[in-house]
Amino acid sequence: MRVQKYLSASTFMSPGHVEEAGGELTVTILDTEEVELRDGPKLMLNFEDEHPGLVLNQTNLRALAKSFGGDSDDWCGNTIQLFLVDVDFHGEMKKGIRIRPLQRSSAPRPVPRGGKPDLDDAIPF
Repeated sequence: MRVQKYLSASTFMSPGHVEEAGGELTVTILDTEEVELRDGPKLMLNFEDEHPGLVLNQTNLRALAKSFGGDSDDWCGNTIQLFLVDVDFHGEMKKGIRIRPLQRSSAPRPVPRGGKPDLDDAIPF
C-alpha cells in the first residue's frame, strides 16, 4: 500500500503529486464536486484511484468542457492525463497541472457522490 496519502495533509492535487508520478499521471474521473476556497467556489475532479482531487482552473475547465461536454456529470468515467507545465504565478515561474483528455468513455456513468442517478429515461405509456 502506498503511504503517501497518509503523509500529506492536503486533500487537493498539487504539482508535487504529478512530479512524483514521473511528470505525467493517467487517471479516470470518478465525479466532480464544488468546493469552497478562499477565492470562492471551484469545481474539483475526484478520481477512481487514491489520488487527491484536482481543483480546476479555467484552462483545465475549458479543456474538459471541449472534450467531454458542458455538463460535468458527463465527465465521469473518462480518462485524462495530468502533466506539468511552467506557469507565471505572480511574476514567479512555478509548475502547474494541465489536462490532456485521452478517451471518452462509452461505459454507463457512475452516480456522483451524494447524487442521484440520472432518471431521464423515456418511459413508454
